[in-house]
Amino acid sequence: MSNESGEKEEWNQLDHQLKKGWYVMKMDGHKFSAFRLPNIELPSFYVYYEKLTSVVREVFHKFKFFQACYILDDEFHFLFHTNDVEKNLCRVSKVVVLPASYVTARVNDLINESDIESRKPINTGKICYDGRLIKLSIKEIIPYFDDLINHGKMVIGNITVGDGKYFVQMTMEEILNKAKELRTDITNQHSVVFGRLIDRYGEEIVMNNLDFESHKKKVLSKIKSYRPIKKQT
Repeated sequence: MSNESGEKEEWNQLDHQLKKGWYVMKMDGHKFSAFRLPNIELPSFYVYYEKLTSVVREVFHKFKFFQACYILDDEFHFLFHTNDVEKNLCRVSKVVVLPASYVTARVNDLINESDIESRKPINTGKICYDGRLIKLSIKEIIPYFDDLINHGKMVIGNITVGDGKYFVQMTMEEILNKAKELRTDITNQHSVVFGRLIDRYGEEIVMNNLDFESHKKKVLSKIKSYRPIKKQT
């Protein structure tokens, strides 16, 4: 940009170089109430998750540094190490904005009313995602995803009594007993309400029964196995 005299103006740009180590890029969706139970029926909920899974696969293809992603509700949690990020992307502005913009565009392209029926209007073309970086030490990675998986219980809570926070500290046995007491059928919803782990190596981990501890163990074991793709130079 030039000033009135034609000379180039130098503007201070606020940006930060990524510190070396592990990060989660959390992308949080906006305008997603139409895609939540009970606004959509279970068949549409499955379609919705398949669409998000497709978006994650495309993100892995475009941004080679992501190793895995956990999907839950309208959130994407991408795990990566800075060793794997190209130098021209290794600033906060680039590594956050480009993937979040890409996800916004792809979700708007793939999700529409012809595939998903909802009791609320679907804001086709108006869905958007914000992105934020969470810096994690090696010791913090497992607790982060452990807590994330546990939040699937909040979704069950919202289905049953409309207050998921009540269920986060409960065991699955206690939750199932409460659901039975409230005559709420959740047995066919486990594979979506607890989200899924997808990695760039082709693996996808979904809860295939109501064994919460087994699902969590599989996911955390997979997360624990990740190493930087590229060796440190």
